Amino acid sequence: MRNNLHLFKSAAQIALDSIDVSNAPVYDLIIATMRPTLKERVVENINQQTVKPNIVSIVVQNYTEEEIQYLKHHITNCNKLEIQVENEPTIFGGERHNMAVTKCESDIIANFDDDDIYHPEYMRGMLYWQVQAGEGMASKGNIVARDESLGYIGWLLTELRMKDNVVGAGCCMIFPHSLFNKVGGFPTIRQGYDSVFQRAVMDKGYVVKNADPFNFIYTRGRPEGNTWNPGRTGIRHNNITLAETILTL
Repeated sequence: MRNNLHLFKSAAQIALDSIDVSNAPVYDLIIATMRPTLKERVVENINQQTVKPNIVSIVVQNYTEEEIQYLKHHITNCNKLEIQVENEPTIFGGERHNMAVTKCESDIIANFDDDDIYHPEYMRGMLYWQVQAGEGMASKGNIVARDESLGYIGWLLTELRMKDNVVGAGCCMIFPHSLFNKVGGFPTIRQGYDSVFQRAVMDKGYVVKNADPFNFIYTRGRPEGNTWNPGRTGIRHNNITLAETILTL
């Protein structure tokens, strides 16, 4: 475990050292959110990125007009903000993310979830991995998770190696706009649209780069508040020091 963590940290430092903030690749950011109680976290995650997005495209559900205005007023770290409203409950995550992509114009698209923690250097690091992927895409096959209701921190989705073509966390996907079009976008299914999308990418012969696990924490709270709930047994290697390292690299 310690050797793997050292390798991960070395890879993360190389990623940050390789991307000049003033000359970084241009990207758009998509978010689908159905939890207005998390609007402050959405704003913070966007505004603190050292490499700002060109377009932020958000699809909201269950938001009041006042809450939408909150997003419009407080999201400032982008060149353009697009917000679409879709309150139909039978339209699921994949289709909502497809809607968000329709407003994107840049060659690279990154996905954020509304409840996770994206360190200020998160996108700087992920842009490096996208450059390495070329026409393929990148995600994090190893992530650190925090159970916000239990205070439990540890590994989740752990491959424990820098091995490519591992289906990574959907909340960490970054991909070329052209690749999105080649695989036909996200599948319009209730759950697992992100995993199916990544497998489709691999089926087309493109790589899914396994990015380092740093600068990101996946969070889960009470079961009724999460769209994906792997359960406490899915979080392994309880290690508060590891999570602190993630945020202080």
